[in-house]
Amino acid sequence: MQHVSGKTVTVKSIQSQDEDQAEAGVGTRVGLALKGIEDTEIEKGDLLTKIKVAKRGSIEGKLRLSSLGLEEMKPGNFYWLVSNFSYSKATMENMLSDKATFKLERALAVDKGDRFLLIRDKAPRIFASGEVL
Repeated sequence: MQHVSGKTVTVKSIQSQDEDQAEAGVGTRVGLALKGIEDTEIEKGDLLTKIKVAKRGSIEGKLRLSSLGLEEMKPGNFYWLVSNFSYSKATMENMLSDKATFKLERALAVDKGDRFLLIRDKAPRIFASGEVL
């Protein structure tokens, strides 16, 4: 497995509800014993994947706006972008039709096709979703 740091990591064992498991299904909360990385090198939202997924400081995505979130989206606006259990403050850099580019305050591990949400300070807080291009 690949960690977002670029390290190759081996899953030595999986536990769920204090019982050893051979594998875990989608949505199962697990504990992992990992070889090849220290616990201090792992942060919330980090990914273990078959292929390396690098952290990005900016994201281009295709947006889908909620019909309830009547807001003009324009460059310079700040939002919270949430994807893969991680989040970052995001500044919209440009928007063309349904595609936008966001500069992230904190790099996130996302790959093409990953889904994200945009959150703002006023209701409805979640007003847009998107897919990384």
